[in-house]
Amino acid sequence: MKNASFKMRMTKAIGDVRSAFGAPGDYGYETKQGRALADLYDLYNTLVAQRLIDALEDDIAAPIEQRLGECLALAIDSPLLALPDPERGGETTISLRLYSFLPKVADRAAELLEEIGL
Repeated sequence: MKNASFKMRMTKAIGDVRSAFGAPGDYGYETKQGRALADLYDLYNTLVAQRLIDALEDDIAAPIEQRLGECLALAIDSPLLALPDPERGGETTISLRLYSFLPKVADRAAELLEEIGL
């Protein structure tokens, strides 16, 4: 499974859990529910990080252009910051990406990715 597909599936799954059950602090970090959610979110972060590390180790044989392109794609596609959406009571998040801050840089990065076929 490609890293982008894995990341999207993981992000959707954890987003669904957060939407249904909230954040650990909603229950109190010392409660059973709060600890369970904190452990789940920590596990999510660990799995995604490990998957990215494994992918980097597996991709060492790939040409540098491809590895740089995949890194650039991840940088422009990943949220830099996710905030609770106040208009929806915090049930969903607003994701801020590179484009939110530097649209010209994000557009140029997307053009370069297209140019190399990623």
